[in-house]
Amino acid sequence: MPTITKTLSLLPGCNYHPHRTWNIGPVGHSRDSDMIEKTNWKSVIAEFTRIDPDQATWEIHRFGHFAVGWIEEIAFYPNSDIAVAAQEFADRLENYPILDDDALTHAEWEAVDENWPNIASDLRKRIMTYYQAVYGCRDCIEDQLEDLGLEVLRESASEYGECSEGWIKYSERDVAKIAELIAPMLDWQEE
Repeated sequence: MPTITKTLSLLPGCNYHPHRTWNIGPVGHSRDSDMIEKTNWKSVIAEFTRIDPDQATWEIHRFGHFAVGWIEEIAFYPNSDIAVAAQEFADRLENYPILDDDALTHAEWEAVDENWPNIASDLRKRIMTYYQAVYGCRDCIEDQLEDLGLEVLRESASEYGECSEGWIKYSERDVAKIAELIAPMLDWQEE
């Protein structure tokens, strides 16, 4: 496997840094990193912190970048326990791009949970638009959704007009079922 040989001196402004001969790697990340890069970064930082909590033989360097806003890289002393761990991570990444599948899955679920209100709200609006075009009334919309076998819960919201009963709130399972069942209808709406 390739040995980590890049040094801190390659990074912007680090030609004269006291640790310019330290190696960099095995991962970095930026403002625009994807979920895999972010979780790999966190996995490496967690392991390096476990090995050397005082950061005597490693450090994080952050600098601006014209395309991605900022980049962070890890620099480490070449003859250290951190260097051994960094090489092990680099070797693992040669064969498989994810250092911790469980951490990646957890991060993906957190992202879904964080964005779920927006996804559900968008889907509710699309359902309302479609069913209002086809049936024209809220009771008919609710009847149709119940016919699809969905659990209907009430949620107060005034953005959908004069109905005093409020809008319909769906569980995550329900929204997934709605998306599957009405996908052809939504395609019709977007044409």
